[in-house]
Amino acid sequence: MTRGQNGALAKGAFRLDLSFRYTDEDVKLQGSRPVEDVYVPKIAFPYRSIWPAFHRAVDASERFMQMDLGYGLSSRWTLVASLPLDARREHTIAHFGYTQRYRTSGIGDALVGARFVVRPGLVAGLSVQVPTGRHRLDGDFDGSILDPSLQPGSGACGFVATVQQSGRISGVNLGWTVAASYQANTGSDLEYRFGDGAIAAVNLSRPIAGRLSASLQGKLFHQTRSTYISRDVPSAGMTFVYATPGLHVDMPGAVTVYGLLQMLGHRYVNDMQLAPRVAVLAGLSKTF
Repeated sequence: MTRGQNGALAKGAFRLDLSFRYTDEDVKLQGSRPVEDVYVPKIAFPYRSIWPAFHRAVDASERFMQMDLGYGLSSRWTLVASLPLDARREHTIAHFGYTQRYRTSGIGDALVGARFVVRPGLVAGLSVQVPTGRHRLDGDFDGSILDPSLQPGSGACGFVATVQQSGRISGVNLGWTVAASYQANTGSDLEYRFGDGAIAAVNLSRPIAGRLSASLQGKLFHQTRSTYISRDVPSAGMTFVYATPGLHVDMPGAVTVYGLLQMLGHRYVNDMQLAPRVAVLAGLSKTF
């Protein structure tokens, strides 16, 4: 949705997209208010328990290398698939008087589905999240399974519905897109369920010089609170508002190179959490 590539492909067309995303998470919040320290819970899987305010979260970052595929099955149907080829997460956590840096990496959860052209400019989609990523990596200070937010995968299925309406204002050569999505998650075999996520976005784009075009997107992201054994997890769930300027260059051979900067205009977290400061996204798309 950030890249604005949720539309349909022509019949027989195939698109490959490779992208890299980095997010720096070091904004300490309680609700929307900055705080000096953030205390987050430990999900104590061996004891089937939640230990509130157990860790002091210092900082975190995420790096993703992702592959997205699309195939025009007909003039109205497009098959899509997405896979994080390498999901890397790093968290610095302090507890019991010492600081520890946790690092995890691996293939993330795949997403497979289809999009359907309802009418010209309006596309709807439905995808299924497949739990292809590992979700039982251990290495916590006591040798137990790491927090679910540190795992490459979720260990659970999810269902994602999307809708997108696009158009163009010819007088100013301005393209526009309004899009929304909702992801409903199920629980893993560890009985942990990530909160559902909703996104609404408005995107504007126009050529600025030759093959170079610029875009500006406003995006609202909301995630409900996660649960463990049907109990609410503290310090889970959030609402963010992004402003995302971007540049796109159309290269010979139906190749597009793009770069986007995701800046946060509003941050709200349930309880106390680390929130993103900024994110960058760069990638290359090729249509065959």
